[in-house]
Amino acid sequence: MYTASGDGIFESANRGEQWTARDTGLTGTKINALASVPTHPLTLYICTLKNGVFQSTDAGQPWTPKSTGLLDMFIPALTVDPTNPALLYAATGAGIFTSHDAGAHWAAANTGISAGTFVGSLNLDPTEPKTLHAGTDQGVFKTTTAGTSWTASNTGLTDTNIEVLALDPYNPQTLYVGTFSGVFKTTDGGTNWVRR
Repeated sequence: MYTASGDGIFESANRGEQWTARDTGLTGTKINALASVPTHPLTLYICTLKNGVFQSTDAGQPWTPKSTGLLDMFIPALTVDPTNPALLYAATGAGIFTSHDAGAHWAAANTGISAGTFVGSLNLDPTEPKTLHAGTDQGVFKTTTAGTSWTASNTGLTDTNIEVLALDPYNPQTLYVGTFSGVFKTTDGGTNWVRR
């Protein structure tokens, strides 16, 4: 079990009773989020406040920078395609970026999203890995083509400044977004939203 805090990565081998730091190579790096590779449990990625993406292939000892091609080093979220562990998606302050080689190289994947859009959340549909939802400061965007193009899915949202987006893992057609003005829910994959 792993957890990320602002100042590091920690591992527990006994369900949280004790924690061990796993932050070799991360001195002074502020952590936003942690992503794991389901099919490769020792491979982890971290998203940082201003240092891009780091990868570890041995459970956190050590960490290696993986940010070539990223235009913004503030990474709020990262997700891994469960059917193709080399395919990564990163949310940044400059849109969405993808890597097809486990983070070695990144390229913008923003077709359909305005330049300069801040992306704070990314959720991948576990039953349809080419389908992702992104929570941005311009609303929710959806792709069904593994990020090659995105479309806005904001019908019913009265606030499109998305602070957080969450997908129901048991029913991926159900999503929730948190905004400054409240919580909204969709049960049809983002086609229509209602305030909760």
